[in-house]
Formats: sequence, structure tokens, C-alpha cells
Amino acid sequence: MGRQKIYIAFCFFIMFVVSCKKNNDGPAGAGLTGRWTMTRVHDKTTGADLVPPAGSSKKVYLDLMDGRFSGKTMRNTITDGTYTMPDNRSISFGTYQSTLVTEDEWGGAFATMLLSCMLQSFYPCQPAEITWQSNRKIEINTRMRYTVTLEKM
Repeated sequence: MGRQKIYIAFCFFIMFVVSCKKNNDGPAGAGLTGRWTMTRVHDKTTGADLVPPAGSSKKVYLDLMDGRFSGKTMRNTITDGTYTMPDNRSISFGTYQSTLVTEDEWGGAFATMLLSCMLQSFYPCQPAEITWQSNRKIEINTRMRYTVTLEKM
């Protein structure tokens, strides 16, 4: 009888260990608070990564805080933006104000990321997916053309 109890306890222990799963959802929404610099853009249409223009390092960024954002591209200033996070793995950017200088391909990809919800032809839009590479690095996979990598400064 003693061996049978040990065997049953061992089986429950193995089931417990196997059922444990690491949470890769990233930190709560507050984990997004701060300045995030765009470091990579993957074009899902061509399969290629966009090459950042010379001098763009740390100059294309978003400042995120409590459902609001602002930011800069190489040519434009972004203010008064809003975003929502239905969960830790998705984000929808809402309306924002921006200066209106024509963007290069790098800045255009950034703008497409911000507009991805508004560019969808149905309501409510499908939010972009967030993949947490670490607490300081995320990928935002839009429903549109680009996957954008942002690193926290």
C-alpha cells in the first residue's frame, strides 16, 4: 500500500511539472511605459528587412504612457496619440496629431504601424500582435505590411 501511495504521488508530481508553462506574455501594460526606438522593420510582402537611413539611430521613437503616446520620425513630430491594449499580446493605436512632411520608407513603415488599425476596412479592427522578446525589446506585427521591432531606451 505504501508503494502505491508513493507511485500515485509521483504521478501527480510529474503531471504538475509537465503542466507548468512559462508565461511569455511579457509584463503588464505598464511594461510599455517609456521611450521605444524603432530598430528593425520587416516587410512581410517582400520578405526583406528595410534598411534604416543614415543617421536614423534612436531618432524614430514612441513615448508610451497610460494609453497615450507621442513620438518622432526623422521628418515628423507625433503628439496626442492614444492606444489600447486588449491584453498583453496586442495593441491598437488610435488617433494622433502629426506634422505632415512626406516620409521616407523607414518613417513610412513607422506611420503604417501607427495607422494599421485605422487602415483596416472593418470595425472593430484587429489589433496588432505584440511579441515580447524581452522586457526591453518587442515586435509589433501589424495586420498590414510590416512587423516593427522596438527597443526600450
